[in-house]
Amino acid sequence: MMLKKEWQAILKHKFFIIVIIALALVPAIYNYIFLGSMWDPYGKLNDLPVAVVNLDKTSELNGKKFKLGDDVITEMKKSKDLDYHFVSKDKASEGIKKGDYYMVITFPENFSENATTLMNKEPKTVQLDYQTTRGHNYISSKMSESAMNQLKSEVSKNITQTYTKEIFAKLGDMKSGMKEASDGSNKLADGTSSALSGSTELTNNLNTLSSSSVTFNNGADSLNFGLNKFVSGV
Repeated sequence: MMLKKEWQAILKHKFFIIVIIALALVPAIYNYIFLGSMWDPYGKLNDLPVAVVNLDKTSELNGKKFKLGDDVITEMKKSKDLDYHFVSKDKASEGIKKGDYYMVITFPENFSENATTLMNKEPKTVQLDYQTTRGHNYISSKMSESAMNQLKSEVSKNITQTYTKEIFAKLGDMKSGMKEASDGSNKLADGTSSALSGSTELTNNLNTLSSSSVTFNNGADSLNFGLNKFVSGV
C-alpha cells in the first residue's frame, strides 16, 4: 500500500519521471558507446586514417632522374584498401597529436637513394618511418595494439607491392636500354656480353633481396614483407 502511494506521488511530478527515464537510459547509452568503439578493426582497416608524408629526394638510376617516393605514392592514391591522407610533415605531426590519424608513414629523404642500390653487391634495405597513436578513447587504447599490428601489416604489404612494381618497371626500362645500346653498337658481341653480365648481376641481387623488403622502422621493431613471389617473375 505504501509502495503504491509512493509511485503515485512520484508520477505526480514530471521531474521525477524525467530522472527515472534518464537513469534507465544510462545503460543503453553506455552499451551503444562501448559497442561503437569495439567495431572490428580487422575488417574495416579502410576506416582507419593513415597520414603519408613524402620527404624523398631525387636520385639517379642508370643516368636518369629517379624519385621512387613519388611513383609509389601515385600508386597508393589509387588504393581503396586503406584511408591514406597525403599531407605535409607539419600537418601529419599535428594531426596525430589531435587524434586525426592512427598512423603516420614517412618516406625518408634517402628512400630513392637506397632503392638505387639494387644493382650493388650489397643492396641497402629501403625503410619507411612510422608513428602510431593509441586512439581517441579508453576502449580504443586497449585494443589499439592489436589493431595497429594489423594496420602496419596491411600498409607494409600494400607499399611493398607498389614499391616492387615500380622498381621492377624502372629496371625493365634499364634492361631495354641496355639491349638497344647493344644492338646499335659496332661491338655487338661485347655489348651483348655486357648486357648479359648486367642481367646476371640483377638476378643475383633480386635473389638476395628475396628475403628482404621495404621495412617499417620506429627505432624498435620492423615489419617485413618478402619479395620472393615477385622475384620468380623476373
